[in-house]
Amino acid sequence: SFTYNSLDPKPKGALPQRWTMSGAQAAAEYSTARVNTGSSTQGGSVTLTRPDGSKVEFLRKVSGGSQWFQTPADVYDSVTVDSTNNVRVSSSSGMEYLFAPSNGTDADNPLTQMRQLSDVMSPASPTSTWDTSTPPRLTAVTDPVSSQSMTIAYGGGSCPSVPSGFIAVPAGMICSVTTPGGELTALYYTGTATDPRLSRVENPGGVVTDFAYGTGD
Repeated sequence: SFTYNSLDPKPKGALPQRWTMSGAQAAAEYSTARVNTGSSTQGGSVTLTRPDGSKVEFLRKVSGGSQWFQTPADVYDSVTVDSTNNVRVSSSSGMEYLFAPSNGTDADNPLTQMRQLSDVMSPASPTSTWDTSTPPRLTAVTDPVSSQSMTIAYGGGSCPSVPSGFIAVPAGMICSVTTPGGELTALYYTGTATDPRLSRVENPGGVVTDFAYGTGD
């Protein structure tokens, strides 16, 4: 479901400002991870990039045949790297991020999974899939028991046809949500590409809800 809060000051993301979608996770704290190679005994690091472009570097330490990545000052997250260079970040906010080495080492690799640390001990908890945009966008939530997924599509991708009176869904804005059973909810916008307003939600069965806005909303 979608909720509008006229007092919400947060800037727009995948929905226009003041709109939120229930069930959607918070935005990821990191968008990419880079394994910077070093020698077998010293050097090397992991660089994490935040959605705003700032970077955090965890220096690789080696001792007695084991390795770890030193957390920089004023950062309370931890990083591990496995034998195939998958980067796993445990955040102080209670989230875990996984970055698969799709682009190899010494290259930025996109976020591939995000979940709450409390879910790590619960294999039946849903898992989230994110795309490679910056910042990453949630594209699917999958039930590991049934392997069924709820999927989310965005403007610029595969979206429903736009009815007369509405604008093309701006790139990066949610245009549809599809349940595991294949039922689709479509979102339509008015305004402009740079200042869109969510003006219609069409639920399965053709149930339509239209929204109007007052001055300043």
